[in-house]
Amino acid sequence: MVHPLLKVALLGASLSWTTTALTEGATLLPRTMIVQSSHREIFQRSTRRDSREIGVIAGFERLPLVRRSQVAQGARAPSKGALRWLTSAGRLLSPGSAVPPGGIRIFPVQIGTGVIRLRGGLQRISVAAILPTRGSLAHPASLAITRSLPQELRLSHKSAQTEPEAVTFVIASPRQFLPSFVDIVSEGTGGRYLDALRKVPLVSASCEGMGQGDPLSEVACARTPPLRIGLDVVERNHPAAASRTLMGEVGGHLDVHLSPTTRASFPIGAPALLEKNGPGRYRVQVRARILRTYPGGPPAVGGTDQEAIRIVKAELQVAARMWGQCGITLGGTEQLDIQVVDPPNISWLTIGCSRGVRASGGYIQLLADGKRVTVKTYPGQSPESVAGRLGESLSSVGLRYEIYRNAEIRSQAMPSFDLVVRDRKGAAVSLVPVSHNRFSFDSSLNVCRGELDLSDGLHHFSDFDASAGTIEERALLRGVGDRNPQTIDLFVVPVFGGVGRIGESFIYGRRASVQNAIIIDRTGLQAGARSFTMAHELGHILLDLPGHPDDFGVDTPTSLMDADAADPTLFGPRRLSLAECQRAIKQSGRKAPVPLLIDWPLGEKHTPAFR
Repeated sequence: MVHPLLKVALLGASLSWTTTALTEGATLLPRTMIVQSSHREIFQRSTRRDSREIGVIAGFERLPLVRRSQVAQGARAPSKGALRWLTSAGRLLSPGSAVPPGGIRIFPVQIGTGVIRLRGGLQRISVAAILPTRGSLAHPASLAITRSLPQELRLSHKSAQTEPEAVTFVIASPRQFLPSFVDIVSEGTGGRYLDALRKVPLVSASCEGMGQGDPLSEVACARTPPLRIGLDVVERNHPAAASRTLMGEVGGHLDVHLSPTTRASFPIGAPALLEKNGPGRYRVQVRARILRTYPGGPPAVGGTDQEAIRIVKAELQVAARMWGQCGITLGGTEQLDIQVVDPPNISWLTIGCSRGVRASGGYIQLLADGKRVTVKTYPGQSPESVAGRLGESLSSVGLRYEIYRNAEIRSQAMPSFDLVVRDRKGAAVSLVPVSHNRFSFDSSLNVCRGELDLSDGLHHFSDFDASAGTIEERALLRGVGDRNPQTIDLFVVPVFGGVGRIGESFIYGRRASVQNAIIIDRTGLQAGARSFTMAHELGHILLDLPGHPDDFGVDTPTSLMDADAADPTLFGPRRLSLAECQRAIKQSGRKAPVPLLIDWPLGEKHTPAFR
């Protein structure tokens, strides 16, 4: 049995003394250790029951090991002071126990000092505690990325919650060993170094809430200024708060160093008020495809495939940092699915395009893979019925087909249907009219051929056909998409047709033709921090939000979801409110009709899979 409360992030080395060398196989004995709240709970339990009932202490292997040959003869497990003994296998020894054959591990249980009798003399170890506080939250489960402007830049300082994610570390230790400054180091997932604040000054603080210390030691406390975990270098380097801001990422952690080797680690996750008993972070899976203008041509961005992938990967990492404000991540860099692909070679016909009205009588005729196919239409037939009959006729000449229902749009009486045609091997086939350059010889029922030509820009939707998308947009999804409803498909195209559009997204809808997809062009990528286009479009999907908060409300240019803000500074469109984070979890989390976010508990190294 492993005790579930203990999460050791060690913990040992020197403040002002040198360490004591032990025999081979033993650990250098630290001069200072850090006790965590779970340590103290174990200590309190051990005073109320037999030590054997405590079980194995999780993380015991990180605690210093002292061999029996190094301990003075007659030394016994302490019953007082800041330290207790564990067996080498991690079990708590009862007070007065002798040193077992495998040696002992030194276990800090309360603030103060402890003494170990070694053959070379007494070894004194001081024990400190570090407690993070955020606003009214003492010892939150995790730290969080800042979602607000620095307090120094706000017009009003009346609210005590102007920086709800700012964290203050309170350090408690025996008074004679209390440091005057600490180093704060930020590491990303996998232990990557991100940033650091060196020699952060400490000021005297109350010890309230720090827990009981050793009665024999005089305990004193000090605290850091409120520290901000910023999104990027713009946040990090703004002169108003540069001295107390450092970069971080969800799944990473902040290490508070009392000395170069004495530290405590605190994970970075979702906002504390986001979800009660939540996992701490969430993962969304994005599948990116960079389109060439024509088969074998250059990619939409960059001069080479490698450069294009690098650019899109960097932009996805920026989007992940933005959504890190809500504890949402895209996973590690190595897990991003990015490829450069040719425009899809897809063959299809749209039955009922433009008007979506019933047939009035006539016929549809075409050459499919060189084979003549003719289907008669009857008055009153729906586009769906005609699409089904045409598909059966194509199947009779050895071809495969799939029928997709498109969303009904305002200009149509009823929805149109896409008929995708392939040969038996799944390859596209030629679909050409037999005569008069048209497929339908029915006066009311139109039939259009689906084509994708990126050389003149992608034909994009308008407000009237957004739910159905254009033929070219549907061609992208059906030709390059993975058909996994839990994956967000990202398509990077050279340029949109017309002017004014640099990115668009398709949210989940029960009958929408294109769902959970983002299309962005090279201009959208070049916009960078002025508008964070990719993160913004990702927000439409995660929030299930077709419009923008300022379409019918107050304009908030600092909001990531603002419709028209373009500002690369700290005041630009980069903030997500707690309400928006909560909406993302509600609309795309585990209880959504099609969950896009998967729980990823902090501390879990294995990346969760989508089912």
